[in-house]
Amino acid sequence: ILGSIEPTSGSTQGNTKISVLGSGFTLGAPIVCYFGVEDYIVASLVDETAVTCRAPTHAVGEVDFYITTNGVRAVDASGYAVVLKYTYSTAPTVASMSPSTGSMDGGVTVTVTGEAFGESSGNAVCVFGPALVTATIVSSTELTCVSPASSSEGLVSFSVQINGEEASSESTHFRYMNAVHVINVSPRYGSVHGGDVVVLSGLSFAGTDDVHCIFGGVVSTVARVVDSTMMTCQTPASAEVGSVSVG
Repeated sequence: ILGSIEPTSGSTQGNTKISVLGSGFTLGAPIVCYFGVEDYIVASLVDETAVTCRAPTHAVGEVDFYITTNGVRAVDASGYAVVLKYTYSTAPTVASMSPSTGSMDGGVTVTVTGEAFGESSGNAVCVFGPALVTATIVSSTELTCVSPASSSEGLVSFSVQINGEEASSESTHFRYMNAVHVINVSPRYGSVHGGDVVVLSGLSFAGTDDVHCIFGGVVSTVARVVDSTMMTCQTPASAEVGSVSVG
């Protein structure tokens, strides 16, 4: 008996892993998944209620999906032959990710934009080097995931998989940082009375908690992290005129 398939759509490039749910599947009986009339592939048995198969390549559009066991079409609970629908769509692509840097402790929410990410119920993962984490599909053009921890600093490859298929992209990387790095401060002067808003640019600001700026050893109010490369804070009052270090 054929009940349903998940997912119900995939890329024209094929290789999407399809879970076929039903009952009465048995070892030794050849089970074949059909995508339309001419395209088919042998399924793999999971248990008596499920099999899996990989979608072949196909042009954009909807096709009939059904399975056969020993050449006999699967039926529904009423004994009627079942035909489901499977939709081929444009292959997923990644256009950008933000932020592209984060702490070695992980926990940074990364937003990925692109095309053809599919429905929110789809299976998406982000791959940070060797580590896979589950992603949340926000829309067909956006998904989010949280960076895992890393044991070392440096660049790791980054990619996205939608329903088992890797989304195409330009060379994309994520940089793990062991500590926050401040590169520039603007403006570089202000009143001794304090209260001036200062913008700090640098690396690895995102994913940090309880952030403060330090002016010459004096801790300012809580800083506002804009993204992984920018934060703002207010200068504290100073008893003397002159230059101080900022960190």
